[in-house]
Amino acid sequence: MRGKGAIAAIACVAAIAGCTAQQVAEPECWRTMPSPSDYRVIEAGRAGTVNDQDRYFICHATIDGRAETVFDQLAVLRAKNPALREFARQAAGEDSQATDRLAQMAAIYAGVDLPDGLDAAHELRAQQLASLSGAEFDRAYLLRQTQDTEAMIRLYQQETLSGGEPRLQSFAARTVPALKQKLRMARDIEDGR
Repeated sequence: MRGKGAIAAIACVAAIAGCTAQQVAEPECWRTMPSPSDYRVIEAGRAGTVNDQDRYFICHATIDGRAETVFDQLAVLRAKNPALREFARQAAGEDSQATDRLAQMAAIYAGVDLPDGLDAAHELRAQQLASLSGAEFDRAYLLRQTQDTEAMIRLYQQETLSGGEPRLQSFAARTVPALKQKLRMARDIEDGR
């Protein structure tokens, strides 16, 4: 199993490294959003349906979760620090599970499409990370982990406050403590604890 996981991670990194990426500020979620008129037809008057915040959350959380899994897989293969490799191994599993749970939930909502893969900004970050090695890789990966996890915590907390679909709000609320724990662990490694 370990060999297959490493091969899959290498194939993923190779696929990402082969992409031509241009940097963008936000994930390209606009393609997953229906037009306002389509949205009114799909969701008109239905209780417990997704709102714009829910759609924003689903798209961004999906892309962020997929990107984190890619970054984690890179760290499992490239990190110099054994504690960092173990952290990445654990984080990869947790990130992948959360993204899969979100995808399963999103599948039940009419008119909600998940993004196909990573957006250009995350592909570029993966390429940059893949080009590093040793202590330089470890520092860059930890920086990505702290910045990205802080952003994900804000995204999930916003969903708990502004989401329209109670199941998505509940999922976000249940996931925030795990994200906070991941952030604490990354900071502990960063501080040498």
